[in-house]
Amino acid sequence: MTLIQEIKTKAKIVLKTADRIYIIKTGDIIRCESTQNYTTFYLCDGSKVLISETIKKFDLHFSKKKIFRVHQSHLVNLDYLNYYLKGEGGYMVMKDNSKIPVSYRNKKRLLKLFGL
Repeated sequence: MTLIQEIKTKAKIVLKTADRIYIIKTGDIIRCESTQNYTTFYLCDGSKVLISETIKKFDLHFSKKKIFRVHQSHLVNLDYLNYYLKGEGGYMVMKDNSKIPVSYRNKKRLLKLFGL
């Protein structure tokens, strides 16, 4: 088994920047935010990691039950969800007090995860 295969089986992800390679536990990710061809990972220790890749790549990597795409430019770790505010699309407030919009299309999928 290669190092990358072993990391994937232990719920970790490898993030490469221009000068570093990070190995991060999936459970330490609060959310990911995309801006054009870049994705910023917000971690539970308050740090951020900026990667020059689109959010789509990471959306395909994560389990949909833990880290969930709620908007075109946002993935959230449901373990760090403080509350969901209903509305047109609504938004999520995370434990780090960030407010994440929920698209109308993803609202239905999200409520289904909540059993509603």
